[in-house]
Parts: sequence; C-alpha cells; structure tokens
Amino acid sequence: MENGQIEFVGGGFCENDDAVSYYEDIIVNMELGHQFLKKTFNITPTVGWNIDNFGHTAGHAYLFSQMGFYAQFISRIHYDDWEKRKKEKTLEFIWKPPLSVPSYLYTYQAFANFYHCPIGFCFESGRCFPTGEYITEDNVKRRAEEFVNYFREMEQSYRFSNVFQFMGDDMTYQSAGFFFENIDRLINYINSHFAEYKMHMIYSTPSDYLNAIHSELEKQTPIFPIEPRDLLPIADIPHSY
Repeated sequence: MENGQIEFVGGGFCENDDAVSYYEDIIVNMELGHQFLKKTFNITPTVGWNIDNFGHTAGHAYLFSQMGFYAQFISRIHYDDWEKRKKEKTLEFIWKPPLSVPSYLYTYQAFANFYHCPIGFCFESGRCFPTGEYITEDNVKRRAEEFVNYFREMEQSYRFSNVFQFMGDDMTYQSAGFFFENIDRLINYINSHFAEYKMHMIYSTPSDYLNAIHSELEKQTPIFPIEPRDLLPIADIPHSY
C-alpha cells in the first residue's frame, strides 16, 4: 500500500444504493467502513467508488464531497445518456449539485457503462462470461492488436491521452496468478512494440490515473463539463428500466 500498488477506494461497509438510501444510512455505512480502514491500515480513502449502482444522484455526490473525496468512479447510467456522453467526450465531468453549500466532485464514467474487463479479455474460466481466449506465443500478436483497437476506440470518448479501464468482474481473481499471467503477456508485448502501437500500458490505480490527467491539465485550460443533475432513472437497453 505504501508504494502505491494497492489503493482502497470508496471504503464503505458496502456499496450503498444512491437512489433510495436515506442520507443518514449512507453516512453510517461510510463511517463504519472508514473506521475499520483507519484502525486496521491507518488509511482514509480519498476516491469514491460507485461502479454497480443502478443510477447515481447529485445528492450522493454531494455527500461524497463532504466526506473528503475529491473524485469518484461510476458506471451504469441510462444508455441514451451514456451514448451521448461518449460522442461528446463528457464521460468525465464535475458534479456540482445546486445546493446552498457549494461542492465539486470530479466523476469518471466507465467507457463500457459497466465494470467488467473488455469483452474477451477476462481470463478466469467459470468466472467470466465469456472467458477470453488465453494468450499464447502463437496468438499474442493478434490478441494484442484486438486489445489495442479497443483502447483506440475508447480514447475517442475521452479528452486526455491517458485512459483508465476496469479489469475484473464479479468474483474474479480467485485464480489471480493465471489472470495476471495473461494480462502480463499482453502488456509486455504491446509495450515492447511501442513504435507500432504508439501505446504504453501499466497496472494502475484510480489515483495514478487522476495524477496523470492532472499533469495533462497543467498544460491546458480545464475542460470538464459541469453536471448539476441526478443520473436517474437507469435503463440498460430499451424497455428495461
């Protein structure tokens, strides 16, 4: 943890719902988790983590800002809103609820509108749907090109040269060594062919990403849109609220 390989984000007793949880219960939930982390690891999270909530509220963003978070990562918003944000490069924004007490919270919306690996790049049999084709010497070039193409598409929806991708799914990393071996082969191959792909990949944390875009912002005028609204209701596909 001290060298930055592991970061605790969110840190509540659980990931509470945004829409129907009473504000006192949200506070108690976060208090319980943060007290445990402080007592056990002497750590207080500063980045929020709400990647599996069924929509998100400005009120919840306000509470996070008052708890000492300076940023949060989310997914699962209405599919029309998600598509619009991808086209307009507004998947990253500043949440500023219209309240008497000003608050600002940088928010990162996931490219895939979900928290899983890119389709085909989850390498844990029985835990991924579908399980990705394992990386071998015979297929590493083809698979690396597929991986790179995903990120080339992804970077079209964000405003910075750095992009951040979730790599996991429900109950994954129970065979973590095997999972990491496959990702390592991809990363090593892509990074060793930088002249061809013009892309460098690393294992990262939310704070690593935030530091990277902060460095980019020092060279340009801040361009994040302001969001005052709730991101509700949620629909994944038409007629599925």
